Amino acid sequence: MDASLNWTCGDSTYASWTATCVKDKRRVAPGGKLGGGSVDVDAYGVPSGCTLWVTVNGTSYIRGSGWYKITNLQTAKVTHVSCTGGP
Repeated sequence: MDASLNWTCGDSTYASWTATCVKDKRRVAPGGKLGGGSVDVDAYGVPSGCTLWVTVNGTSYIRGSGWYKITNLQTAKVTHVSCTGGP
């Protein structure tokens, strides 16, 4: 999963995968974690050609390519990944 620590896309809750308003991007390895303590994750990303099944605070979503804003009180967990050609 990809994560952004700096969302500068205004009030929008979605941005395209190539959006320049999504900054300070990090890659989180399978089974890994990013957040907690002083780390504020602003959004999670789905690479081009991929679909992620994601649970955010108990609600499940199927997300295509792009960046999805979350609040500092939410946790996003990937439950399934499908990619064509790889991220």
